[in-house]
Amino acid sequence: MPAPARRLTRRTLLGTAAAGMAIRTPRARAATSPLRLQGIWTNDPESIGYFIGIDEGDYARVGVDLAYLPGGPELIPEGSLLGGRSDIAMLSMINAAQAVYRKGADFRIVGAQYQKNPDAVISLAQSRINGPADLKGRTVACPPLSLLTFRALLRHAGIAADAVRIVPYTFDPTPLINGEIDAIVDYMTSLPWVIENTGGKPAHYFMISDAGLPLYSNVLVTTGDTLAARRHEIEALLSVSRTTWTRNFQDPTVYPKRYAQTWFRRSGLSLAALVAQNRAQQPLMSGRHGYFALAPEDVAQNIATLRLLGLPATSALFDPSLLAG
Repeated sequence: MPAPARRLTRRTLLGTAAAGMAIRTPRARAATSPLRLQGIWTNDPESIGYFIGIDEGDYARVGVDLAYLPGGPELIPEGSLLGGRSDIAMLSMINAAQAVYRKGADFRIVGAQYQKNPDAVISLAQSRINGPADLKGRTVACPPLSLLTFRALLRHAGIAADAVRIVPYTFDPTPLINGEIDAIVDYMTSLPWVIENTGGKPAHYFMISDAGLPLYSNVLVTTGDTLAARRHEIEALLSVSRTTWTRNFQDPTVYPKRYAQTWFRRSGLSLAALVAQNRAQQPLMSGRHGYFALAPEDVAQNIATLRLLGLPATSALFDPSLLAG
């Protein structure tokens, strides 16, 4: 497979000199220090709604001086939050819960960007892997972050742990395309497109949420102290971000093209890949309760899944009140 394919996967280890550099909201009226938002990954369409709000002055107009901190393969978002380098951070649902229930962090989830988790088991269409039962006797590449969830998926489906061979995922789909492995656990917003458009083979996937383990992803997390001190700004951030994400999805081609040489210039993604990812994430975000919603029934499902993963989650982990307005 050509080298560019290795740069197109969502979690490819990119050289990102900009990771950790804050990008500030222009002309903000806030008298306080900047509200620092830690991204979960390098700059790609996952964060495009925040970039719109910064560039077009939406946050500044409501008095929020937003400083966006790009993530990256070497950066741990919860570490940024705990270390005081950010005021609010995007985390995986599992990482947020582990920080609270295994490490004692005083975290609150105030919004969920992905109402449905993009994690999926991705394969070549010819492999006919349509659900967990089809994984028996197969070899699956899985990143460390997803191991807990994937093993829980197998247990939930009644599949013995030794019935599936799990190997490390090097963030490169070449072994899948070459038939060396049968499937990869990764985000379905980007990898299937890469396989089909760079590897030249039809891809297929099933989502882990659809297989009985629903979870949010890219949850917005802050500490109890920060929430008490900066509640108004965080409420404004959520409210404005709902409008900027809505604007983005009115035509998912507009902002990827506009930001290809600015926000996304280090991503290694082609314009076609940026647009494809932006389109693919829309149905995961725009749930029936609106962007970032923490609806009671969805929170209950997330709690149930976290408990299946061995994390004693309760509703105290979530604070939906900031979205009530």
